[in-house]
Amino acid sequence: MASSEVGVIGLGAMGSNFALLFASKKISVSIWNRDEKKVQSTHERAKRELKEDASFLRPFEKMEAFLKSLSHNPRKIFIVVTHGKAMDEILQQIVEHKILEKGDIVVDCGNEWLKDTNRRIEQMAKHGIEFMGMGLSGGYQSARRGPSMTAGGGSSKAKSFDRIRDILETIAPKGHVGPNSIEPSKDHAEKVPCIAYFGAGASGQYVKMVHNGIEQAMMGVMSDIYFLMRNSLHMSNKQISDTFREWLRTRKELTNNFLIEISVEICERTVEEADKETRRVQKKSFGKEDDKKESTDGREGDMQIDDVADRVLQDAEGSEGTGYWTVSEAALRHVPCNAIAASHFLRVLSSDYRSRARFAELSQSQSPQSTSTNSGEEDRQKVLSDLADTMIVGFIVSFAQGMDLLIKAAAEEDWLSYEFINNAFVTWKAGCIIRSEFIIDLLQVVYRDRHQADPSSFTPKAVKTTFEKAMARPNLLTEEKVCYCSLMLINQH
Repeated sequence: MASSEVGVIGLGAMGSNFALLFASKKISVSIWNRDEKKVQSTHERAKRELKEDASFLRPFEKMEAFLKSLSHNPRKIFIVVTHGKAMDEILQQIVEHKILEKGDIVVDCGNEWLKDTNRRIEQMAKHGIEFMGMGLSGGYQSARRGPSMTAGGGSSKAKSFDRIRDILETIAPKGHVGPNSIEPSKDHAEKVPCIAYFGAGASGQYVKMVHNGIEQAMMGVMSDIYFLMRNSLHMSNKQISDTFREWLRTRKELTNNFLIEISVEICERTVEEADKETRRVQKKSFGKEDDKKESTDGREGDMQIDDVADRVLQDAEGSEGTGYWTVSEAALRHVPCNAIAASHFLRVLSSDYRSRARFAELSQSQSPQSTSTNSGEEDRQKVLSDLADTMIVGFIVSFAQGMDLLIKAAAEEDWLSYEFINNAFVTWKAGCIIRSEFIIDLLQVVYRDRHQADPSSFTPKAVKTTFEKAMARPNLLTEEKVCYCSLMLINQH
């Protein structure tokens, strides 16, 4: 039997989609999971979705057979499991089988803490195995279509990445190499795969961690703006969705912004539509629907966003570590990431739903009343315009704080170079949650100028001039807009 080009271990939502992505690109992939049912369900899904190309996906119930199925030139294994103990257990199993040889490559594609990845690189190097950490961005949907990928590590460093580069570039999304929306040119318009090697150790997963910190801060800004629209301006979800859609169309600074795009859909989705979509995904992914799913009878027409409890459980349960790690790293490295920290703690606070409900009842709290609702349509539109500007500034602040942390860490860990910084922006141009074309292009220009300038000439005034020149909006960064932004970044509803 022919050998597979790659192997994927871990067949949850991310891992199964990642395996199907390889197969859909006619890259032969062996799959294995501790739960044999997930191996079977992924194989059945390949038959349904890939048709004749399903033969590129080969299921294995035993790890030994899985390891022996891989082409050793070198063997390439991508592991997509939860951070922590699960990864250590799988690596131990791989080592115990004594099948992998010197130079074979194992890539951790999950989110992971800096020190754990560095420890595993050293441990696996003792067995001659090249261990790498690589962040996959964009969630399980992008894992199927093509995720942004940030790689690092390997005891041979860049040589390890060079051995897997071609395969990964085949499945990666593509984005503009330069700031094309700011400085249109033939060179900047060229599209390249959104994947890069960032250096030794956990550099690649660190970039992904910062990506997630920026993502949380951006979602914090959006949730605050939604709160004001819903509770102060008393807008319906449909009106909010229409406003977000209008901003995407008319505000160049929000061009091609993924979070706003999906917010348009979220604000328009009814409970019934969400239920149908859930059942469709279940049937597509697992071949059956969850018969225990709560019925939507009697709730037709209700909006899903009003039906969902306002709480995030990932952080409290420990299944999502990147927000906690980003805040910890910011504190450890003395980098003020206020927006990222505030958004993270808001998520943590949201998980304690019962305490918040009791407090609201005791305090008899009410939503803030808006004076603008009675001040005429002109005043209302002025407030909405200011909120759009606030969103733009809030997003820029989120990115800037994340980049401050990334640059500080890169300098201390000996990763830092201009290429390192620019690669972060390139990998964030497609296939990831923080995709925001104009803002990323703008920051690409700012950090390029910062790199090229005499440090003493790179002043806040110079940055403000660069921003305003690029945006052709000299009044964007006014005291009023910064005040709006500041209020929301500290979540003072």
